[in-house]
Amino acid sequence: FRSFRRKSRGWLLCEPRERFLTPATSGTLFVLYCGAKLDPTHYTMLAREVAKHGISTLILQSPLNICFIPPVNAKDVIDSMSPTFSRFILGGHSLGSQFCCKFAHNLSGKTELAGVVLFGAFVTPRNNLSQLRGGDGSLPVAMVNASRDQLVLS
Repeated sequence: FRSFRRKSRGWLLCEPRERFLTPATSGTLFVLYCGAKLDPTHYTMLAREVAKHGISTLILQSPLNICFIPPVNAKDVIDSMSPTFSRFILGGHSLGSQFCCKFAHNLSGKTELAGVVLFGAFVTPRNNLSQLRGGDGSLPVAMVNASRDQLVLS
């Protein structure tokens, strides 16, 4: 990755080095909703790996590290980043997955939504993504779960 930039507006941006950019990935932004009460910097390893594939990652930050408390709003972020990025992948971890799915419903068909990635997600019937369409037809959705991540909650 080239660098992390912390924005006062409530997000971190990780951009790939020029050598990783390809025509297929250039202009693509992965927007990630964090899990509840998790510091956004915990997602920097993921952002670095995504950057190795030529995709920029924007990690949303919120007051108290809870993704649904304003002022962070993925729509505002995407609108402000649209001149630079034309394709968007939404991601969500844990509680952030709920808000990611809700936003995917609002965004579907309005912009170049290229896919959704959910980590440790619990998806309710209300947030079903199976009927959503991306910019090129059906919307790719990936769900990632871990059983040996050694996360200990106290």
